[in-house]
Amino acid sequence: MGLSRSYEIAHYSHRYRIYGLNLQSALEIPELTPTDESRTDAEITFGDVPSNLDNALARYQRLEFGDGKCLLKVPGIGRFLITEGNSIRIDRREDRSRRRGQGSPVADVRVYLLGSALGALLHQRRWMPLHVSAVQADSGVWAFTGNSGAGKSTLAACLHRRFGWPIVSDDVSVLRPHDNIPLLHPGPRKLKLWQDAVNHLDFHSQRMSQDLSHTDKYQLYLDDHAPQKPGRLRALVVLDRCAAGETPGLEQLSGIRAFEAITASVYRPFFAKFFRQPEALMKEKTRLAREIDVYRFRRQWSLEGMVEELDPLLNLIGAQPEVYGI
Repeated sequence: MGLSRSYEIAHYSHRYRIYGLNLQSALEIPELTPTDESRTDAEITFGDVPSNLDNALARYQRLEFGDGKCLLKVPGIGRFLITEGNSIRIDRREDRSRRRGQGSPVADVRVYLLGSALGALLHQRRWMPLHVSAVQADSGVWAFTGNSGAGKSTLAACLHRRFGWPIVSDDVSVLRPHDNIPLLHPGPRKLKLWQDAVNHLDFHSQRMSQDLSHTDKYQLYLDDHAPQKPGRLRALVVLDRCAAGETPGLEQLSGIRAFEAITASVYRPFFAKFFRQPEALMKEKTRLAREIDVYRFRRQWSLEGMVEELDPLLNLIGAQPEVYGI
């Protein structure tokens, strides 16, 4: 089927709820939770997207920024024009021909739509997306961050599988500055896990598809129909690696170290400077450092013995006497 068909059916609409936003989309997005709410906060459409922005404030190899606009160009996938925090237009036709021929696979388009494109939209709205995986415990939402390969998704999956804590979000969640308390708004209902983690945690019954990287990493779709409500963020935990023979442990961070950990957890932080004042973002991160606990959890990066290594973290999460509500 040619891409012209996709453009012809662009008027068919799907409605989803994500990050506290109601999306109206011409593209079916199975990773998102459907909604029947009539209010629309942002639209996702197909259409012509220019090769470059007029009067761009900054141009990079795959990104351009203008006044309230972001142009994302992904070779072999397409172009995404994100505007004023309320619109994403997708052009997935072949870049060179610009003809309405065969476009890039829809599944690949969704990867970038749910990643950098939505990340740009969130920054345009002056919200703070966090690169975290998070679970809901009795004491509140615990979010895990760290460098690539630190095991954010694997740890959240383990806590969900072994201890029954619902997964709030994987990869990206959002804080909104106008909330009176730090509420973490959930993202897509999916997990990204390597094949060995899928096997170790026995997620074989979940629907899954191979990640765009074409490695043995998979996107797992969560079918638990968990309520898509924000939860109070209780703590941010930075995952770090133990040296060989070192005992896993937790360290609470405060002051500038807590602020730096929060700063490092922001998703696509480079985008923020084009859509908000640095002083406003700094104020927001400083406020967050006062309102949540921040920890560093050092452990071995191995699936073997993973549950036993979690004792310091489990004791901390279970030791909180207060149940946070919203």
